[in-house]
Amino acid sequence: MLAETRGEPLVAAVVLFTLWYVVSATVAWWRLRHIPGPVVARFSYLWHIYYLLRGNGGPVYAGLHNRYAGGGPFVRITPNTVVTNDPDILRQIAAARTRYGRDAWYEGAQFHPEYGNVASIIDNEKHDALKAKTASSYSGRENGPDFEPAIDAQIAALAALIRRKHLSTSDRLRVAEISVLMRYFTLDVITRLGYGKPFGHLEEGADVTGYVGYLDVALKYVAVVFEVPLLRSFMFSRFGLSWLGPKPTDKRGPGRILKYVFFVFSRHIFFGCM
Repeated sequence: MLAETRGEPLVAAVVLFTLWYVVSATVAWWRLRHIPGPVVARFSYLWHIYYLLRGNGGPVYAGLHNRYAGGGPFVRITPNTVVTNDPDILRQIAAARTRYGRDAWYEGAQFHPEYGNVASIIDNEKHDALKAKTASSYSGRENGPDFEPAIDAQIAALAALIRRKHLSTSDRLRVAEISVLMRYFTLDVITRLGYGKPFGHLEEGADVTGYVGYLDVALKYVAVVFEVPLLRSFMFSRFGLSWLGPKPTDKRGPGRILKYVFFVFSRHIFFGCM
């Protein structure tokens, strides 16, 4: 009798969860019922998660419009996600002063439990205000005459790395993985312009920060967290980031990048107060 009583809360929890899922899935399906797409995708995120984890979603998604919408502009891939292949619609959504709001999906770009960034802010006015403050950095004005020489130096470092490690000979084939080299180049250019000194990926010819390797392993799993609202709400909450997010004390990966960001930020605050 006692064992049966102990099992009742578990049964009740399963029943409540099932009821909640059925009701919420039905409501989600009904709201976008006029948008065609895979049957499972209309009620669940499992279809989308499956192709994210397989890593071959590109070709699959490219054929969705012909398969489900007769070539039409809209296809549904999750209960609350619609994709389009119409460039005019994309331009309208991404236009300056657009009336479209940013989805909570962008909150997945939050890396610190207290500080947001230009990618994670979903309020259009706040996003535009912060973006305006960073515009000069993208134009190169803050770097002055050092802007082009800094980039040229990293181009030279990339060329030197290729000559040093990736030139084939008559008796030896030395393959260069260009996608990896371009990531090294991008990171070193950004850090050279932003912090005054590159991280040194091109100098070492290796993933010195662990950031590139982290992305290779974690990107597909992070993509799943981005796409599922329940997981995203937990992972990128203040508690989730404090517990599982990158930290400036990390030796490798995104945490090491944060360490440099906080160092530069604190230096600007210090000199700004003098």
